[in-house]
Amino acid sequence: MEFIIEISKRKKGFFEFPIISQLIGLAIIIWGLLTICFFVFIVAPFEFIKNKFSKTKVDNNINEVNTLLKTDEYHLVLNFIDDPNPEHQIALDFVYSIVEFHDEMPVFIVKNDGQKTELDNSYITAFEHKINNNLLLQRIRLGENSLPTSDLIEFVTKTGEVIVHKEIGIYELDSFDLKKNKIVGGTIDECIEIEIKASA
Repeated sequence: MEFIIEISKRKKGFFEFPIISQLIGLAIIIWGLLTICFFVFIVAPFEFIKNKFSKTKVDNNINEVNTLLKTDEYHLVLNFIDDPNPEHQIALDFVYSIVEFHDEMPVFIVKNDGQKTELDNSYITAFEHKINNNLLLQRIRLGENSLPTSDLIEFVTKTGEVIVHKEIGIYELDSFDLKKNKIVGGTIDECIEIEIKASA
């Protein structure tokens, strides 16, 4: 299926700037610390006493999964790229073209344990959205003048092929907004929205 893709950009509003976000973040941290204190001094002792007397065990197994996709043919795993790592300089240059030095933006290299796919050893961001049983992803690559750029791609899960839909450039795609039916993202001071329509 082919798509018609429309991209719109706008300047960020007052509450979207990093300083405002940081102030809100600070308030959230303070609230979080108060919540932790409440938990440590009130909830935890209560749970300890309750479990001690009822002789019940709390199961806190946490499984961290870094698998992008697993089929009978291949197993695609996301390896996080740590900074500094000159081997993956393209991906890191892309990240630091968008975020400030103290911000975080995950970037991965795709490794495959199985049949070869067109996504193997690609650099991708954390954006992922399932569409028509395939995956929409943001792939980072070297563009013109040896500068990093990115594309909105579709990974065909049945065949392992990659369809390049549109060059996005130096923007981070965050998520698929179900209310707007658009992909949203941006940079430090600019927002981007991508509307995808199936062609007739």
